[in-house]
Amino acid sequence: MARAALACAALLVAVAASAAAKTDVKKAGRKESGGAMNVTVTMLDAVKPGLIKTPHSDDHDEIEPIPFALWARNGPRAVLAYHWQNLRTRNELLDEFLPLSGGGQGAFPLRFHAKAPRNLTRNEDLNLIRTSRIVMADVDGDGVEELVLPRDQGGVEVWSPKKKVFDYPHPTSHPERVLYYADGWTRAALPGRDELFLQMMRNEFVHLEPGQLARMGAGEEQALLRIGKGGVSRIFLKGLAPDLKDLRAVMPLNRPGSQDVDELVVFSKHRETAFREEMWVSRHRLDGTAIEPPRRMYGDFDLSEDRLEDPVYSPQSDRILATNHKKDRLFFFMPSKPVDWMRAVDLSFLPGTGKVQALGMTHGPRPLAIFRHTPSTDHPNDEFYAVNEDRQFFMRYGGARDPRDGSWEPTGKPVRPGDEWGPGSKPKPFYRAKPPREAFESPGKVYPLTPGGEPDEFVVVHSRERDARPLTHEELLTAGKRFLSLEELAKLEARLPPKLDRRDDNRDRAMDKERKERGFTGEIKTIEDWKKHLPRSYAEVEAHQREGYYLSLEVALLRILDSPDDPDLIQDRHYREPDAYVAWVRSVERPAATSFTVVRQGAEVASFEVPGYCFLGKPSSDLEQGGVSLRMRDGILSAVVVLAQVPGHEEKRFYLVRAVPKDL
Repeated sequence: MARAALACAALLVAVAASAAAKTDVKKAGRKESGGAMNVTVTMLDAVKPGLIKTPHSDDHDEIEPIPFALWARNGPRAVLAYHWQNLRTRNELLDEFLPLSGGGQGAFPLRFHAKAPRNLTRNEDLNLIRTSRIVMADVDGDGVEELVLPRDQGGVEVWSPKKKVFDYPHPTSHPERVLYYADGWTRAALPGRDELFLQMMRNEFVHLEPGQLARMGAGEEQALLRIGKGGVSRIFLKGLAPDLKDLRAVMPLNRPGSQDVDELVVFSKHRETAFREEMWVSRHRLDGTAIEPPRRMYGDFDLSEDRLEDPVYSPQSDRILATNHKKDRLFFFMPSKPVDWMRAVDLSFLPGTGKVQALGMTHGPRPLAIFRHTPSTDHPNDEFYAVNEDRQFFMRYGGARDPRDGSWEPTGKPVRPGDEWGPGSKPKPFYRAKPPREAFESPGKVYPLTPGGEPDEFVVVHSRERDARPLTHEELLTAGKRFLSLEELAKLEARLPPKLDRRDDNRDRAMDKERKERGFTGEIKTIEDWKKHLPRSYAEVEAHQREGYYLSLEVALLRILDSPDDPDLIQDRHYREPDAYVAWVRSVERPAATSFTVVRQGAEVASFEVPGYCFLGKPSSDLEQGGVSLRMRDGILSAVVVLAQVPGHEEKRFYLVRAVPKDL
């Protein structure tokens, strides 16, 4: 997909050991966790995510509140922030990868500058970074992740913190005439390293025949690149079913005990007739040749109804998971089986119209599929389920198998991480990701502990902005009479009693309802008439007005909550006793906080909070990375986050959070 607007990317690199301010944290240890954690929060340089002011309104300059981290075993080797510009007034774009401190460190700085000609017809001609497809992975197996950068003309660059590791220019010999662009990644986490498979789509072209396209290396509508220890190479898939329309997904298989990708499983869409399409599955070696003839999906799988979505790679597994468009079924694909190689689990019991996401297969002799259900707004908490291909759901209650017949004898006690799951009598979630307290945003965000780890091991992050604790009416009245200006207080009090001389739909509805109930047809000319003849509606409106008065008082008193140190806000509103007023606001303030909950097999094994509000939303650019980058190694959780409203630092900053168990 071509870029919607000219944009440039810059990734700013911050070393995790940067000198920084440290803040206090709330240490917590739930009963199951075995104790509290020692938590430190370190600011990573003084970089402010957000818009950067430009001289011209048509120009755009922004640092996104999205951290990129290149992880090593003992923590992030480099932390990256994404900065993009669109200088329309100068027709310039700039991609830079700069170290935030020190300068000249390793591979950085990098510089990609482009000046757009006036006759520019496609942004890809500038060959900048396709920011929506940036990925981090340890493709060379040295224990440190690399930054993998797809270019707009189909090339791929792989950068370690020290140097450029690989450089693949582009799949075609004439990218100025026809090119491929990055469409989607599959990351195969292997023991000791990663391999990436990049699907690419052919862009539009003009006046080129099939023979010309083939000679340019663009004979296929889609291309496939493999990025691994041996570099970047293109795979030409052979032996697909006829009349190919679309490669839906290319999924690597890494079977139990294997150290490498064993084969590729391709899900492809083909034209059966002018009005019908079918989904096929084919198996391929890593050179693209077919292992066996392709197979059509069977059973009750109807492509028109069940568009295949989100196939999931699972390391050390011979199964592939996927959901359908309606999100009412979970599919198991076992491509090496000659028969009965696909099964569907009915998910129509799930409440609401939310999202279903397959997370992967657990490891071990009896693997289970883990999937997450994010219900509708009526049921906002994420739910996690475990099920096998025999449609048996499992719970986090342990037991033991009878060695004589293999039957399961439940103990009724919670299963410990690593123990075998117990089958449930009916589908129930083994974990619900509830916020730690009501004031936290829901649903939270869920992040795996480590790529390629167990899918039932993850961290749930919830956050809350700074606000005020619930205030009683008496507190609001006392503070309002003390701190608000006399003019503002008089305006608020003037709106308090019910009135007849202005439009009020709520009043009219209440009066009409009581008129009908009482059969009263007389005229109401004064407030006294209203109180006498329609007393209930008067009491209702009076209560409504009073509640509105208290709400207005609260808004007037707390409007400086987000910027209590801004003297202009105090002066503009003419607050009385300004020092005492600011102290009062501080006294009722509930500080911003972000909670981290570590979950293993449904058990909350650790939890803690840090000060500040964590950005968990979507960036304004086309980035697809989440708002938190984290890893857990040897019981130590490290997370790079963007926090705001941290004591002493109101604006957004990048931070490194590190949590170490006390008994470690």
